[in-house]
Amino acid sequence: MKSFLSIILFFSAFPAFTQDTLFFPSGEIRAVEIISIDKLAGLIHYKIEGKTEVRAISSLISYTNHSNDFQTKFIIQNDNKEKEKMMEEINLSEYDYGKFSIGINLLSPLTALKIPSQINIATNYNQHLFCQYIFTKKLGIRVPVRIGFDQFTKSKIKNNTEIFKSLAFETGIEPIFIQNDDSYSSFYVSPGFYFGQVENIRTIYNDTNFNFSTAYLGPKRSYFRLAINSGIQINLNKTIQMSFEGGINYNNIYTWYYKPYAVENRITFQAAINLVYRFNGKKRE
Repeated sequence: MKSFLSIILFFSAFPAFTQDTLFFPSGEIRAVEIISIDKLAGLIHYKIEGKTEVRAISSLISYTNHSNDFQTKFIIQNDNKEKEKMMEEINLSEYDYGKFSIGINLLSPLTALKIPSQINIATNYNQHLFCQYIFTKKLGIRVPVRIGFDQFTKSKIKNNTEIFKSLAFETGIEPIFIQNDDSYSSFYVSPGFYFGQVENIRTIYNDTNFNFSTAYLGPKRSYFRLAINSGIQINLNKTIQMSFEGGINYNNIYTWYYKPYAVENRITFQAAINLVYRFNGKKRE
C-alpha cells in the first residue's frame, strides 16, 4: 500500500519537475512555461496559469528552461556583470588585433606655427611618435618620443622676440588602462611620466621704449612632466587605428621672460589625433 502511494505521489509531482521553473530571492519557486528569453533587454517572457507575463531576469536567482533545453539551469550571479559582458560581446570586433603597434600624432605639424604661448611645452616644430604594446584587453604601455626641429640659434634671434621654448627631445612612459581593446571602439586613460631637454630665449626689457630690446639664448636645461591623458580609440580595420586624446600635465620648465626674472609655467596642455598601425592583426576564427 505504501509503495502504491509513493508511486502516485511521484507521478503527481513529475510534471512540476519537467516544467520551466523560476526561482525567486524570497525562496518562492514557480512552475511556468518560458516563451522567450531576451538577454539583451534582460527580460524573460513566460506563461503561468494561462496568462503571459514579463519579468526582469535580474529579479530572479535562477531559472530552468526544460522546454528548449532539458534540465538546463541558469544561475544569475550578478546582473551588472552580465550586462557588461553582453555589451562587450555586442561591441566585439571581428578582428584579433596585434599586440605591438606604432603611431604618429597628426597634430604635431601645428607646432611649426611657432606661436608663443604660456600653455605649450615648446614653440618650435616637434614631432610626436610612439610605440605601443598591449598586454591584455584592459592594459597596455606606450613609449612616446618628441623630436624637436628648427632649433633656435643666435642668427635666428631678433630683437623684440618674446617668449620661446625650443624643445630638443622628450621621451617617457605611459601605462594605458583600456575599457576593452577587443572592441571596435573603447575609452582609455593614460597617466604619463616624461623627461626631456629644452632651451629658452631670454629677452631684456627696455624701460625707455617699453619694448624687448635684446634677446639671446638661455641655458639648456632638462625637465620632467607628469600628465594624465584620456581619449577614445577606434579600430578601423585589423591594422589601422585612430585615437583622439587630450591631457593636462605638470612640469618644471622655466620660461625666461626678461632678465633676471623667470616665469614658471607649471601647468600645460596637450592634444593628439593619433594614427596607429597595429602589426599582425587577423580575422577571428
